[in-house]
This record gives sequence, C-alpha cells and structure tokens, in this order.
Amino acid sequence: MTQMTINLLDVLKQHSADGEWQWFDKKLTALANINADLNLLDIPLAMARRKMGHISITHPELSHWYTDDVARIVLLQKATETYLGDEVSLIMRAYQQGDEHEKETIIRGLCFVDQQGDLIELALDACRTNMSTMMSTIAFNNPFPARYFPEHEFNQMVLKSLFMGLDIDRVQGLAERTNESLSRMTYDFLRERIAASRPLPKTIWLAIRIVDVDDAFEIFQTYLISDDEAHRHFVLTALLQQLATNPSLIERIETHHPQESNAQILALINKTKQLSNGE
Repeated sequence: MTQMTINLLDVLKQHSADGEWQWFDKKLTALANINADLNLLDIPLAMARRKMGHISITHPELSHWYTDDVARIVLLQKATETYLGDEVSLIMRAYQQGDEHEKETIIRGLCFVDQQGDLIELALDACRTNMSTMMSTIAFNNPFPARYFPEHEFNQMVLKSLFMGLDIDRVQGLAERTNESLSRMTYDFLRERIAASRPLPKTIWLAIRIVDVDDAFEIFQTYLISDDEAHRHFVLTALLQQLATNPSLIERIETHHPQESNAQILALINKTKQLSNGE
C-alpha cells in the first residue's frame, strides 16, 4: 500500500466557501499555541461540522469523506506537528472526547495522522463495534487495516463485515491480503448459509481463493450461472483476481452462461477472453 500523499488542506480549500475557510484558517493558525491550551484543538474539532458543513468530497481517493472529516483530520495533522508531547496520546485524547461523528472521522483518517501504525490498537478496538457505521468506517475505503493489521485481525474484520451483512468489495487490499485461513473460514460461513437456506452476501466470493479449498469451485460454478446478477458479477471478479496464481481457471470461466446480458458482467467475460489469448 502507498503512503497517503493527498494534500488534504488543498482539498478542503477547494470545497469551502470564503466564510468557512476564514474560520478554519484562523483555527489552524491558532494551533501554534496548542502546548499552552489543548482547547485550541478540542473546540474546532467539535465545531467542524457546524462551521465547515457536511459536503461530499469529490476527490477520487477520498470516497465517502465529507468537508467536516477533512477539516478535523487537517486540524489533527497540524496539532501533532506542533505538539511537544506524545502524538499518539493527543490523538487518543481527541478520540475519547469526541462524539460518534468525530470518532468515525479519526478512524477514517488514521493513515493521514499515523504513518507508522502506532494507533493499531485504536483501529482494532473500532472493529469490536456492533455499529455498522463504525464498522464500515474502519473496514471500507480505509487503507489502514490492509497496511497494519496482522493476518488474524484482518481476517476477523472481513468475516465480521460479512456477518453484519456489509459488502466487502470496499475492503482495500482484500485481494492481496486474502489467505488460506480467511478462505477456509469464509467458505465454511458460505456453506453454513447455504445449508440453512439463508441468503449469501453477494461479495462473499472475494474472500475465497479456489486454491485454498478443494471443492470451492463447484459452488463458484453454481453461482456463475445464477439468476442473481450481483452474484455472477462478484464470482467472476473473484476468479479473475486469482488468474495470476491459478491460470487453469481460464477454461472454467469460459464455460460461463452464453446468454449473459448484463453489460458489466459481459465486460468481465471479455476481459477473461483477452487474458486467455495473452492480450
């Protein structure tokens, strides 16, 4: 995973009206004196949504971020640069004092304020939540888990997301971090759902490598011709991601239903054919 090099200050300025930016710039400048008064951070963090709004960020690498999120993370970045004490303690303090929205923002922005993974315990604690909003914040569109979580903890995050009915296609680094243990546990979960006649999460296929489970392809093949377009799409996506290490899947994929009409799935099939022809 690459380091976070996005200039959040520039992004925020592009999304802010003049009055909003004047307020923010003043609060940012005041952080030069944070060692004398921690309220110079606490108060702007609490006021960020009211003063900076909750407007969607259009930057392609900041999916699901809002203006108040960016404002809070920029404030934390500035504060940690200026603070003479322990940076981790400062961020933990902000997290513990924050409301639900402030906590989610800090979890969302961990890779911007923690380049060394020092806040991994905070991230792991976020995975213990029963709230889908917090779970989505740590698990999805967030590079921190793929970068810093050990295998067991990463696996548990993915499985819990599936248990909570969340779509794991938004887990960054999932294809690279999927491992034998995750494949087998996810496959067991899949089999249990089928045996109980319960619906399968449509993205569950992305956490299973065929090479890790002897009879997995039989179930993959069943859903490869499912009436459900979402399952067909994610089964194909999962298989395509495994072609580099399992080239024999090409022939199996090409037996896909010949009457496919979904444009996205047809594009995946064409991609498969190109790969099989060495294009």
